[in-house]
Amino acid sequence: MAKRGPKGPSKYTTKFIEREAEALLKYAETCPLIPFEKEFAFRRGYPSQRMSEFAQASEKFSVALKKMKDIQEYKLVIGALAGKLNSTMAIFTLKNVAGWRNEQYLEHKGAGLTLTQIVQMLNGNDNDKQAKSKTREKFDGELL
Repeated sequence: MAKRGPKGPSKYTTKFIEREAEALLKYAETCPLIPFEKEFAFRRGYPSQRMSEFAQASEKFSVALKKMKDIQEYKLVIGALAGKLNSTMAIFTLKNVAGWRNEQYLEHKGAGLTLTQIVQMLNGNDNDKQAKSKTREKFDGELL
């Protein structure tokens, strides 16, 4: 990361990045509220996108960033469950920063076809009219 640029050598040396990893962990562990990447970067004087560059350049920073995100996630969950945080905001934040999702998985067993195949046939996306007719009869019979 210490390559030369148009303005001279980068100030973001490996040693600098490793010190930032230590500072990030200390921030995450001592933050009274929820640790936030953008706040940390702002307080340290660089744009938040640098953090992903640091993580690519240093395994130590990558691990520190992952730990910070884990701390952020558990503080959001515990805070929302304890009623100390707005649950809607906590859910929104968890979906955006921790990868949480609302997903439903549907499983249907019938006529040896997947639900996607059945829906495609019922929507007219199948060229075989006879197979579609038989599948529809069998599918409708299972629902009744």
